[in-house]
Amino acid sequence: SLTALKQVVFEQRRVSPAEVALALRANFVGYDRVHALLSRRASKYGNDDGEADEMAQRLVERVARSFSRFKAPRQGRYQLGYWSITMHTGFGSLTGSLPNGRLEGTPLASGATPVSGVARLGPTASLASTAKLPARYIANGIANNHKFSRSLLARPEKRELLTHLLGGYFKRGGMQIQFTVQNRKTLLAAQKNPAAHRDLLVRVSGYTAYFCELNKRMQDEIIAREEDAL
Repeated sequence: SLTALKQVVFEQRRVSPAEVALALRANFVGYDRVHALLSRRASKYGNDDGEADEMAQRLVERVARSFSRFKAPRQGRYQLGYWSITMHTGFGSLTGSLPNGRLEGTPLASGATPVSGVARLGPTASLASTAKLPARYIANGIANNHKFSRSLLARPEKRELLTHLLGGYFKRGGMQIQFTVQNRKTLLAAQKNPAAHRDLLVRVSGYTAYFCELNKRMQDEIIAREEDAL
């Protein structure tokens, strides 16, 4: 959102601050042009984009420094962590539209993972963005969620590529990654017929859960996650 405002509003001057405010209040209804500019024309974290990733780095540092000034009840210092469990769907349902083009009521980003749908250049670029986050300000860890299809990883050459992908991510400073290996078709079938899929496991945001025990909002978010290609 901050990068979108910086580029589209203050640098390119393609939309005024007042117009953005009106569009947000209307959940972008009647403001298709504004929505298109903010959601498609601005740089997005998750694409190995220097400007968007730098904004994410600055935000992590600023938030960490702000919280570090406060003492916890047992006199320790608060440590920043980016793992949302299921709160990104719950809080998202209570949050209005945002300047990055996100619509009212839809899920927020899951942990340190790019918002679903914005990582347009594949998993390599997405992991490159996440690896740039300053780990010294995230002592409480992150959750970085990805999804691969079972059919893709059934092929030995694709598993080899995944090995190299993960190795490169951690060599560049990556802290954590987790992924669900499941087909979208299976997840949809489990949602319709949970009794036949009681043992279906997925990664949520920092932990593993039985898919059919999650609420529908969380199930929908997992189904909607981008299925990475290799």
